[in-house]
Amino acid sequence: KRANALGLHDMSGNVWEWCFDWYKDDPASNDAAYMQGGIVTDPQGGASGTDRVGRGGSWRNGANGCTVGVRNGFSPDRSYNLLGLRLACLP
Repeated sequence: KRANALGLHDMSGNVWEWCFDWYKDDPASNDAAYMQGGIVTDPQGGASGTDRVGRGGSWRNGANGCTVGVRNGFSPDRSYNLLGLRLACLP
């Protein structure tokens, strides 16, 4: 794949990316900003919950399910062969 506008390669699709946010199936909580053409930076999940957010889809999803906007909930008490994490550091 070619690099995206930020110079990054292959940012979605291989495994779901584990996120620290609690999963809350309520996308409407950020809809107002989207409907007004705004951008939601660091959208927050629920204050607590039983599942953590996974983003980006995996090898088990079709092409429509492998985008950075796709999210799902995963129990932190289980292991998954389709869930990973991305390490990041500040320069």
